[in-house]
Amino acid sequence: MDDKIRNEKFYNSYIIDPFYKGLMFKNPTWEKGWKTSIDTLNQHFSRLPVSYIENHLESLNLSQSLYQNQNQNQNQNQNQNHNKKSNKTQKESKMEYYSRLFSSELDEFLNRDRLSREDDIKSFWSVNKYTFPIIYLYQYIYMSIPASNITLERYFSDLPDIKTKNQSALKFETIQVLLLIRNWYNYGNFHHSTTTSILNHMMDNDI
Repeated sequence: MDDKIRNEKFYNSYIIDPFYKGLMFKNPTWEKGWKTSIDTLNQHFSRLPVSYIENHLESLNLSQSLYQNQNQNQNQNQNQNHNKKSNKTQKESKMEYYSRLFSSELDEFLNRDRLSREDDIKSFWSVNKYTFPIIYLYQYIYMSIPASNITLERYFSDLPDIKTKNQSALKFETIQVLLLIRNWYNYGNFHHSTTTSILNHMMDNDI
């Protein structure tokens, strides 16, 4: 991955993450970084295929209604201004409209408070995906982790404790012993010979 793509991924994910929202760039000393991050995000959006955007919006039952409403509003505005303007008006393209929608969403999204670490990201988007449908799309692009058919990877984020059979090939009892040994080392309450004996026993009986 070249530096340009790496930087783009960083800027975009840092801005659209509800927990950060480009927090570091809001510092006055990082004003240039803030402008760069917003420009980078808008440039990336302009390169997305219209079909990709519409497929996402269609999954939320929003695509057609959004664009139809936009066209109706635009036609009404053109009719109202027909007598005031003699020059020809060009109909706004779908990409132009979605870019404008994205810019508006982004402004409102960034002006809201950041989430705290106690907030649940799934609950947040279940409530706000219709308020920020384009930003919601970016969660899929930058913030999601592809699911795996491996139990560990699929359910890792839902597991409360490392001491479960789903999170290691080691026996449950072995993990418990390793955690105890770690605590002994942390607090200095251990004897080398005892620890060696326990580790040798585990190696003989675990795998």
